[in-house]
Amino acid sequence: MDKEVVILDLDNTLVKGQSQKLFISYLFKRKLFPTWLYFKLLIWFVFYRLGIVKEPEQVMREAFRLFRGHNFSEIESVVDDFFNTVLKNTIFADTENLLEEHKLKRRVLVLATNVLEPIASRIAKFLKIPNILSTKLELIGGVYTGEVEGKIIYGQNKLEALKKFLEENELSHVQKWAYSDHISDISILELADFPSAVNPDPKLFQEARRRGWPILLFKKTI
Repeated sequence: MDKEVVILDLDNTLVKGQSQKLFISYLFKRKLFPTWLYFKLLIWFVFYRLGIVKEPEQVMREAFRLFRGHNFSEIESVVDDFFNTVLKNTIFADTENLLEEHKLKRRVLVLATNVLEPIASRIAKFLKIPNILSTKLELIGGVYTGEVEGKIIYGQNKLEALKKFLEENELSHVQKWAYSDHISDISILELADFPSAVNPDPKLFQEARRRGWPILLFKKTI
């Protein structure tokens, strides 16, 4: 039997809310994030969800500079605590059911998200998703420089990273499932044989209805 692929977004798809917003709030409460930048990012997240702003790269790069000078193990420890105390509680109950169904059919699971790799990797480990395409932070000598390594995995960049992954793993022509909440992933949903809009934003909701795609509403968390 040929392999099949499941492409999964993270925020508002597998977890309730925006994981990086939750992470920033977590850091702010522990006095690890400056007040001015915290409120600037909160406003940006609201505008992003409303579709007023579409490109996250500039604001993400600004926020990531706070990682400068911190070593890998230090950030890993912070992210682990964040996951256990905050993010784990936002996982949708339907997420586990959805993933279990695909795992039983031995489909290749791929988490594709603009979320920082330390956060994406931690939740992927918990959900047993073996493949991750996420935004990487530059590490030199085990210390973060505060710069992004390569491109932020969002929009066209996410599509290109996914296509590269599929080609390198000889999965370009197999059947694909895709799940996302945001219109920025429309090209990935179009790539799939079985696309689903999960908790879609207004624009994706309209597109899903127009195209006859399933619309899944996940609400209850574990």
